[in-house]
Amino acid sequence: MQLKFAKKETLFFNEKVKKILRTPLGIAIFEREDKSIKKLKILLDEFKPKLLITVGDVVSQNVINGGLHPNLSIIDYRTKRIKRKTPIIRFFDIIYNIENPPSTISPKAWETIDKAINDSIESKKVLIVVEGEEDLLAIPSVMDSPENSFILYGQPSDAMVVIISTQHVKNALGKFIVEEIVANCHRKFNIK
Repeated sequence: MQLKFAKKETLFFNEKVKKILRTPLGIAIFEREDKSIKKLKILLDEFKPKLLITVGDVVSQNVINGGLHPNLSIIDYRTKRIKRKTPIIRFFDIIYNIENPPSTISPKAWETIDKAINDSIESKKVLIVVEGEEDLLAIPSVMDSPENSFILYGQPSDAMVVIISTQHVKNALGKFIVEEIVANCHRKFNIK
């Protein structure tokens, strides 16, 4: 029930929570782009994930430049808050445009990711373009993706991180959201 509440409310991530989330949540590949993609291809061959989801402009473009085709990519045309060109639109069948303010996960973002994942399961390639910030949208991507999906995001100038969506990971992330985010919303709005 708590997580259903989370999907219907704008979740704000304060600095304390964002600091926790700066620790890689999966397998961190600390290599140049070309070597990272080679290692990713090995992981893809081994695990054969149901979906490949990329969150972030640089990681999405690097994956496509490396010859891979994500089922879903989420970008905001920014890197380190600086506008950039990410010429990857032609690789996708469906494009959704959403707003998601910095340091938040909006209900519309969560709803759109859920819809995009369902489209991806039906073999469509989907791009979500975010006005605002896409950084935290790896969380709903993990929570709503089928088990054994790969969710990739970048640690700027550091690593590409691969999260393997498993029930254990979803449970841990759900517990974190409820304890760190929803509990604060409950206190703020006096919800029981």
